[in-house]
Amino acid sequence: MLRNLGRPVGWLLRRKAERFVKKCQNPEAVQSALLFQIIRKQTPTAFGTDHHFDSIRTIADYRKHVPIAPYERHAPYIERVAKGETNALIANGPVRLLALTSGTTAARKLIPVTDDSLNAYREGWGMWGARMYNDHRSRRLFGRPMVQMIGDPVEYHTSAGIPCGNMSGYTAMVQKRIVRSLYALPYQTGKTKDPLAKYYTAVRLTIGRACSVFMAANPSTLVQFGRTLDSHAISLLRDLHDGTLRADLDLPPEVRQAVLPWLKADKRGRGN
Repeated sequence: MLRNLGRPVGWLLRRKAERFVKKCQNPEAVQSALLFQIIRKQTPTAFGTDHHFDSIRTIADYRKHVPIAPYERHAPYIERVAKGETNALIANGPVRLLALTSGTTAARKLIPVTDDSLNAYREGWGMWGARMYNDHRSRRLFGRPMVQMIGDPVEYHTSAGIPCGNMSGYTAMVQKRIVRSLYALPYQTGKTKDPLAKYYTAVRLTIGRACSVFMAANPSTLVQFGRTLDSHAISLLRDLHDGTLRADLDLPPEVRQAVLPWLKADKRGRGN
């Protein structure tokens, strides 16, 4: 059924991409309007009060009251949000997630995610997807599985019960069912910590399927995907043929249970 929607969906994606491109012709005006919209909305917060949002009328005012600063300047407000004091930083709660950064240069940081920011995140991916499908004949690709390597959607909760986890994993978890059905990997796979188990499972659920696109935040992810396919070709083919997944993989029980319905046997494989 999804494949039959390719033509109308392709048209909608093109229209969306055209509107975005039109806005890009005057980026300063569009971005300024968005900035002041955010400022007006967030004026009642503790951060807005401390940074005089009510007196900001120009870009110069904003630069004066909200200078460029490291994460540490915002950390006290974010810590208050994590404890349940949403209005310390955000007027239009609730906070759906505190997204965790990778922590490559310092301790992992927390990024509050609201309905507005989640919609903006989706909109950005939507723009990318619209151009991608348009540039590569959307009717041929639409409806085929998408491969996206994601992280743990919920690693832990704060004392106020706010989930903390990976943004891509969380968006996959809360995605609409019809879109989630297009994912080659269930969102639960993001909970896999062991690198071999994570990549092997991803390759196992992908081979034998006509996928439309592979997505990753870092090119090295795709390189490792290929290396796993090359290094474990025999056992992958055997699993594909038998409709199984290696029992010796270090997979959390909930992940193995989640992928069971995805393990279809393909007798074209050579399980030698």
